[in-house]
Amino acid sequence: MSGSWKARVLKYDGMAPRYTSYPPAPIFKAEFPRETVSDWLRALAPGQNLSLYLHIPFCAKLCYYCGCNTSIANDYDRVSAYLQILRREIDTAAALVDKGVIVTQIHFGGGSPTMMADADFTALMDRLRTAFTLAPDAEIAIEADPRQLTRGRIDTYVRAGVTRLSLGTQDFEPEVLAAVNREQPYELTENAIKWAREAGIKSVNMDIMYGLPFQTVASITRTLERVAALSPERVAFFGYAHVPWMKKHMGVIGEQNLPDAGLRYDLFEAGKSILVQAGYRAIGIDHFVRPGDAMHAAWKEGRLNRNFQGYTTDSAQALLGLGASAISAFPQGYAQNLTDQRAYADAVESGLLPVARGLAKTPDDVVRGEIIMRLMCDFFVDLHAMAQRNDLPTRHFDDNVAKLAPLIADHLVDFDGRGLRINPAAPQIARIAAQAFDAYAAPSAESLKPRHSRAV
Repeated sequence: MSGSWKARVLKYDGMAPRYTSYPPAPIFKAEFPRETVSDWLRALAPGQNLSLYLHIPFCAKLCYYCGCNTSIANDYDRVSAYLQILRREIDTAAALVDKGVIVTQIHFGGGSPTMMADADFTALMDRLRTAFTLAPDAEIAIEADPRQLTRGRIDTYVRAGVTRLSLGTQDFEPEVLAAVNREQPYELTENAIKWAREAGIKSVNMDIMYGLPFQTVASITRTLERVAALSPERVAFFGYAHVPWMKKHMGVIGEQNLPDAGLRYDLFEAGKSILVQAGYRAIGIDHFVRPGDAMHAAWKEGRLNRNFQGYTTDSAQALLGLGASAISAFPQGYAQNLTDQRAYADAVESGLLPVARGLAKTPDDVVRGEIIMRLMCDFFVDLHAMAQRNDLPTRHFDDNVAKLAPLIADHLVDFDGRGLRINPAAPQIARIAAQAFDAYAAPSAESLKPRHSRAV
């Protein structure tokens, strides 16, 4: 993009949710009734699909950029004890789900799920297969720290049914990695991908982050050229969210070493250029995929979705989050588990769903959530069709479109009187455009407190 496009995008830079849910997670209410979540699980009908997310909140070492719910496990006994509780939560939740409900996707996140001993991972997968009805072709993905992988561990994953490996590489530059407390030689990622291919894993994803300390256009170019050479099926190239008011350890990163908005823009554009030249297709705000990948097919067919793990091909009717801090998504609303591991364990040991907070969606939430989903995934939404489908006046969203008048004038967004389209050359603007339809984004004393990262 030219310098004039850059200036236009930066003019609208501001804080906005990532819209992995709508309403966004900060809107969830405390003390949400666990009985409601039980009812939502029971309401899943035979023949409907369910996806599972399992949170493993442990790491061997804290990375300063980390925004996840995790803790440092110097003693594996803590991990073992947690997994015992997690297996019990699986049983409690599964007892509420009809056996005719089919699990089509499982995602292990953290933290670092690859901290689990091979036998513990196998036991966890065995418990899931006993408790739930898994589709024969279920996608099973695990987020992986390259520093914790061996060929034997990857073989264990394949035997247990893992079909996709998501490598949290972030960067290849030693200076950048040292600044965020993540020493990780390039060869670890190279070996992990080689072993995954040899073991039969067909889908490899790499997470690369821009906006980290000491990154330059030259350094991100070197990193993305190496990524392209490794040829993973998917690359998530997303911006570091510096939110020290939420994650105190981020304060260790000197803000003077962080790229400003202009450089962040340049970093993304440089990386995007390399990936596109290497044959990847840009998907949404931060994903790049090979043309033969399932995510590319989902995007082309309008089936791409977005959840708490980012962009996904998952089309299940519900997502059940298991583990401390895990979030569940149902047609009726959202529920998040207790974050504190002791409180989480106490609830599970009492035979309860460990619900901490949640939200029941209103009809307005459902409609706005679909608009935001389509904008974030497709960069297009037919507002007239959306209104008609929900028995709303044709011009129901005129006030929301009016908020986008400056972006329309700058050709970042186009509105033809019916459909709203985000300029694909300016993916950085998608969160800002989506926010125009967010009924919870209105200024108030509470909303003025920092809750989100910057869009660019």
